[in-house]
Amino acid sequence: MDIVVDARSRAVDGAEVHMDFDPDYLTVVDEVGQPASGIIGGVALPFQIENTVDNSLGEIHYSAGKISPGAVQIPFVLASIRFRAEELVPHTEVTFRVDGYRATKVTIGLTLVPIHAITDGAVRVFVHRFYIPLVVRE
Repeated sequence: MDIVVDARSRAVDGAEVHMDFDPDYLTVVDEVGQPASGIIGGVALPFQIENTVDNSLGEIHYSAGKISPGAVQIPFVLASIRFRAEELVPHTEVTFRVDGYRATKVTIGLTLVPIHAITDGAVRVFVHRFYIPLVVRE
């Protein structure tokens, strides 16, 4: 799952996301499927300030910025998350926190700006069955 920032034509120099997921259904994992303590940072804002995952509480906290001149103006991937399904479920949400101290936010010109629209994610877990034909020679 990618976290994408689209500030239209405004130049973003920092972003902070706080997300919740149901730990009964999902676990954040690394590239080999083991529980992870962080997510995969993007390249647009390379300076990571915070990158933590609490799989027991179902929380993700990630913030990054750009300290060199020139901010990012196009939609970009802030970070990516790998999930492992723990239970079969038709639908489970991954939501951004939007209120309080740990609210999702962006900075433009080092100034905190309000977020006008956030689209939460959803994960569906499917069972795929593959049938291999059996050929019997007599």
